[in-house]
Amino acid sequence: MKVAVSAAGSGAEAPLDPHLGRCAYFVVYDDKTGTFSTVANPGATEGGGAGIKAAQSLLRQGVSVVISGSVGPNAYQILEQAGIRCYLGKSGPVRESVQAWRENELPPLKSAGRPGWRRRM
Repeated sequence: MKVAVSAAGSGAEAPLDPHLGRCAYFVVYDDKTGTFSTVANPGATEGGGAGIKAAQSLLRQGVSVVISGSVGPNAYQILEQAGIRCYLGKSGPVRESVQAWRENELPPLKSAGRPGWRRRM
């Protein structure tokens, strides 16, 4: 299974970016290999439709789970229709959100928007 985390930089130590559509990168964790890879978000610099481009990119990456601070309505609809589950990440390094997900400690995002992004320890 692949898990994509919206990130402000590359690699597992990059900080989680609270915005899926306009984050600079997606750090993708592969739970079969235990490795992290980084993919540039094609929606990051878009004037409009950023969430759609971001979601389509995640579909092409073959992810099953997305971790972010918020997912806009267009991206959420695409991800939901594809069966991709979304979770509210923790502020801090990407690896911490992935670890929290692995330990079933992240709440699912049940709707689009910004569900109270906050610093979570």
